[in-house]
Amino acid sequence: MMLVVSSCGPRRPSVCSAPSGFSLIELLVATLCTALLCAAVLTLLVGSAEGSRREWAVLAARRAANAAVAALARDLGRAGVGLEGADAVSLGGSRIPFAASEAGGRVRVVLPLGRAREIRSYDPVSGYLLDAAAGLAVGATVAAVDQPDRPAGASLPVGTVFVAGTVASGVAVRVAWGGAEAATVASWGPPRALLPVLVREYSTRGVGGKLQLDRSNDGGPRQPVVDGLDELRIEWLVDTDSDGRADASRAVAAPSSTVRLCAARIVAGAKPLLRRTVGGREAAAVEQASRWVGLSGC
Repeated sequence: MMLVVSSCGPRRPSVCSAPSGFSLIELLVATLCTALLCAAVLTLLVGSAEGSRREWAVLAARRAANAAVAALARDLGRAGVGLEGADAVSLGGSRIPFAASEAGGRVRVVLPLGRAREIRSYDPVSGYLLDAAAGLAVGATVAAVDQPDRPAGASLPVGTVFVAGTVASGVAVRVAWGGAEAATVASWGPPRALLPVLVREYSTRGVGGKLQLDRSNDGGPRQPVVDGLDELRIEWLVDTDSDGRADASRAVAAPSSTVRLCAARIVAGAKPLLRRTVGGREAAAVEQASRWVGLSGC
């Protein structure tokens, strides 16, 4: 028989005591500290995300305003350039300035497309004969320019090519003139050149509580340019006394079609789209862009 003698005793309590650990209070304190730390980190991340979201919203609004101004400024700046010293065109019997405000807040511009195509000969039956490199196709909108008997400053007749075919000596082109335009061409004599032009119209419409800027070419369907706008306006500097300089009076919003336009100030604004709060949408300043554009002929 083996006798086992225990070494535990009153003199060696550290050897035979229970394993050490954390008390309940220590666990609660550690859990609370961890929760506070996680809450602080989460608050920091949420704040950073909110700040980033606001910055992106402001940037998007700023881009929308700048895009609208840039699109209008680009076309207004080249409206009518190279159209033989006239200040308007005649389309459908109406005199249309190269750049003007229309009813309903629309803006119309007349843009030349490249160089004029010189006419080699004219026949009342076959139309106009041009060089083979003229490049005019069916459906092209053209202005009759460089007509010898055209009065200075008179509007240029605008028509549409409805026949364009290659012949031995070049390209035969026939143009459909409106009633008033045909009478003008007949009274002035055949034009010496045809200039392709583009009649472009800008307009706005409401989409989701915002304004969308659209444009159409030669009366075609409207195409979106930029959306998310809250305001878009154009102020015009005009020359009412025809001295070739803008009047000293302030800019006007809707000038008459009979005055010469010298410059345009385009203003566009957009509010950043921010999340909804209890009191409504977050307050945000309008991001605004503006630009002055000089117009041809003044």
